[in-house]
Amino acid sequence: MELHVPTPTRFNRAMKRIAASRLGIWVLSHSLNYFDRLVAKLAHTSSATVLAGLPVLQVTTRPSAAGTPHTVPLVSVPMGDEVILIASNWGKASHPVWYTNLRAYLSVEVSYRGEIGEYTARELDGPQRTECWRRAVDVYPGFDAYQRRAGERRIPVVLLAPKQAAEA
Repeated sequence: MELHVPTPTRFNRAMKRIAASRLGIWVLSHSLNYFDRLVAKLAHTSSATVLAGLPVLQVTTRPSAAGTPHTVPLVSVPMGDEVILIASNWGKASHPVWYTNLRAYLSVEVSYRGEIGEYTARELDGPQRTECWRRAVDVYPGFDAYQRRAGERRIPVVLLAPKQAAEA
């Protein structure tokens, strides 16, 4: 599965700035999931890709409690055949549900442009976390705003590796 970061247009750069603003965070955190479903049905892509030029994966985690698998669109940052995910939850004080599920099972299904793959996740720390955080902020500067908004919560950085590569 080849993931790439689209070349942002002037419109995309403006949308990234709006999305990282205090008002933008509030509006998008309360509406993007609904808007994203509509865009996915009509354009077969994510609203974050259309509006901000961000690479977005559909990530399916197994639930940490009894229930059905949980699929969520996530901004992703390619790093070779691996993928960086940021568990920002819009800068809220709590971790997102997908991250909690991922920590319980470490195995996820990723869908991108019709391709589906199995990945193994691991949370990063130390210099590797710092490097991957920097890469993620280069793709979407709003992550820094989310970290400021999160206060004491250190936003987790997760690296997904294709299952075959992770098992080798």
